Amino acid sequence: MGLRPIADLVVGRQEITMPFLNSIQTHVQTLQPGSAERLILEFLLQNAVGRHNAQPWSALDTHLRHHDVSIRQ
Repeated sequence: MGLRPIADLVVGRQEITMPFLNSIQTHVQTLQPGSAERLILEFLLQNAVGRHNAQPWSALDTHLRHHDVSIRQ
């Protein structure tokens, strides 16, 4: 799953600089495809970067269950 660079993200009219995102994206690529850790990080990178993009636990849980992964909150 290819992830777009998001270290410099524009949300609304504000630019958010999060340099640690590049290292997380690099780390994700070292994880086993389909692993719970990789699925969680990919979901968060794609859907939950920045405080205005917060996701409820139910959204992450649904994503994981779609990939046959079950974890507790």
